[in-house]
Amino acid sequence: MPDHTHEPDQGLHPNARLPSVVRVPSLRATDTFSQACGTALGASLRQIVAGTEALRRDAADPEAVHQLHVALTRFRTTVRLFGLQHHDPRWRAASQQARALAKTVGKARDLEVFCTGALQAVCQAHPRDRALRTLASLARQAQTRARNDCRQALCAPQATRFAFEALRLSERLANPCGVRASANANTDSDPRWLAPATPFLQGRLQTLSVHLYRRLGHAHSARSWHFARLAAKALRYALELALPVLPHRRRHARALKILLRLQQGLGQAHDHAMARKLARRLASASKNRASARALALVNAWCVRHGQTTPPSPAQVQKIQSQLLKMAKKPLALGEK
Repeated sequence: MPDHTHEPDQGLHPNARLPSVVRVPSLRATDTFSQACGTALGASLRQIVAGTEALRRDAADPEAVHQLHVALTRFRTTVRLFGLQHHDPRWRAASQQARALAKTVGKARDLEVFCTGALQAVCQAHPRDRALRTLASLARQAQTRARNDCRQALCAPQATRFAFEALRLSERLANPCGVRASANANTDSDPRWLAPATPFLQGRLQTLSVHLYRRLGHAHSARSWHFARLAAKALRYALELALPVLPHRRRHARALKILLRLQQGLGQAHDHAMARKLARRLASASKNRASARALALVNAWCVRHGQTTPPSPAQVQKIQSQLLKMAKKPLALGEK
């Protein structure tokens, strides 16, 4: 049942302005499972619609690209956090549609970061290098194509259907009896919609903490560090959502800061790895024989700035110690 003491929902207004950052919804200790779901998903959907409208007006806005990608990721993370994809196949389909949109937006975002980051810095350091100018021209062309693909995907009927279907499903969460009565719902795995959300969120945080702990313990390659970054992001989003209703809030706030630093560091490493990957792809597509030189300059810049270095063993150990406190149970490094 809906809680009438909640502030009115602002809704998905097509003329909503794009916030500078994604706002985390504020849960309350009295929220039920369904209310927490609806609050979290509603915030993500409002951000998705605002970001979509901003990109429809200006596909070259890098901040809009970034914020939309974050909103789509938060939406999918929230669906997984509450296990909605196991309850109703329509949530699984909505998550898959969000993933497809996030993939298209993510390509545009990666090219924006590459063109305004590594490539721009290298070109400024070597302003007369012809090979770099050729690479930059190819990058701008790829950037334009990615922007157009992004706008076409967001203007397509599939994107509109996704937004309305996700909104409809979110509104149904306010009526748990109606959800359980749905013919498409999996009643065998039906969560306790009217139960308090806090104990459930505490359990999910423990599970995500253990998952990240293990990812960090086995991270040794670029691929494994990438998976650790995704695990850190999932835990961070869940902790940001649950923080207002958790006990020992200061301790969890400190853990959130540690997760943010970890994700930012691994995110920089990911951006630089992606920069090298994009540079290789563009150089291979170039007919210029000097493209190898431009590629070498980009690679050298990434290495010289040292932002692809993963956390040190001491830093990993400190983070794992904090994760053990969140998980509230000891784990051996080799435990599976």
